[in-house]
Amino acid sequence: MPSPRKDLVAELKRRRVFHALVGYGIAAFAVLQIIEPVMHGLQWPDATLSYVVVALAIGFPIVVALAWIFDVNAGRIERTEPSPSNLRGARLALLLAGIGLVAAAPGLVWFFVLRRPPSPIRSAQDPTPSIAVLPLVNLSSDKEQEYFSDGLSEELLNLLARVPGLRVAARTSAFAFKGKNEDVSEIAQKLRVATILEGSVRKAGDQIRITTQLINASDGYHLWSETYDRKLTDVFAVQDEIAQSVVAALKLRLLQPPTSKERRTVEPEAFNQYLLAKQFYHRNNIDDYRRAQQIFQKAVALDPAYAPAWAGLALATFWVADSAESLAAVTAGQKQAVEAADKAIALAPDLPDGYVARAFVAIPIRWDFEGSTRDFEQALRLKPDDPETLSEYAVAVFRPMARLPEAIVALRKAVEFDPLNARVWSNLGYVLAMNGQVKEGREAFSRSLELSPRQSYTPYNLSLTFLVEGKP
Repeated sequence: MPSPRKDLVAELKRRRVFHALVGYGIAAFAVLQIIEPVMHGLQWPDATLSYVVVALAIGFPIVVALAWIFDVNAGRIERTEPSPSNLRGARLALLLAGIGLVAAAPGLVWFFVLRRPPSPIRSAQDPTPSIAVLPLVNLSSDKEQEYFSDGLSEELLNLLARVPGLRVAARTSAFAFKGKNEDVSEIAQKLRVATILEGSVRKAGDQIRITTQLINASDGYHLWSETYDRKLTDVFAVQDEIAQSVVAALKLRLLQPPTSKERRTVEPEAFNQYLLAKQFYHRNNIDDYRRAQQIFQKAVALDPAYAPAWAGLALATFWVADSAESLAAVTAGQKQAVEAADKAIALAPDLPDGYVARAFVAIPIRWDFEGSTRDFEQALRLKPDDPETLSEYAVAVFRPMARLPEAIVALRKAVEFDPLNARVWSNLGYVLAMNGQVKEGREAFSRSLELSPRQSYTPYNLSLTFLVEGKP
């Protein structure tokens, strides 16, 4: 005598309930693939997707019931012939509903429990307005002028980073999207900002055209846009106008408008050389450090009062000296690096660049942890929450002095403002592991490798965590 369970399975097959569930599951999946882009296009709230998922899940028991009652025969819908089964009434209804809910359960569990929701985009109305400055596109006929558009983007970022109450994504993370055709909302999610500043630069002789637009990441609408046709000598005034327009569009109230006064030079060619040197410096190899040093020297020769160029010269000189072939060359180069940093601070005491440079180069030369601490603190007062300063502070001062909890706090804040910087994630992993938080350290190392797979120092440090635990 066949068991009731086998009878039920046979009856479900006869009524083609399983076929109906598979077909409905495929259709529900297709609906979800369509509804999400439509939802964003029509600017529906994110909760809409949750409502759609719940509605589709409710459909599973309904489909089971309809498949049990009806069948399609020769293109016509007919009632299915009854079976000799004892299942009737409320008992049958509960059983069919249960089958439908079991079929819907995997999708519900995945969506509401296992799925990792995207990071919320901060809105322009958020109490802490936020922005990312993407690299301005070089539209000049000479593609070698790209250093100018990149450098101008970085100068705008530095100017906005000093605006009180405005959260600005760091250069490394913002420049990770250079040349990539990604949606503004996706970029904003990855950088954890509400607005995006993008645009282009065209430079011809002493004439420049700068086009910029401020975009609200939540809906893609332009909050502000402008085109500037100026002479190269007016580039600093244009930077100030752009920054002030951004502040006005974000409805920030300031006692004083943002200004590039401390970063200006009277010599346009000195500014041009400074941007070119920065381009080489950011490549992070000894040959380009040497080229950066030479070009920074040209910039300060053209304008001996140009403080940002002196700060850049200090850092480039330090790294060139670090690879010198003789002790005398190392010592001489280190001394020149400190002198250049001192010069930057003397020329512009309200500019953070000189303090960061001196704090970094002084420790391996003078072993002056107290002096470096004062310089790092002053730099953070002038440019609060700057991720580069926080990261260097943690690595140069907190880590060698075994102040690991303070290093962890500084580096966690740094990755918040610079989430796509592989080096900062690696530094965080290192101090976490040193502090005994091996699991969290490995997670930070893994994030670093996701961002930059072709690096050598992070795999080495990650391997050390396994050796310490005796797991080679």
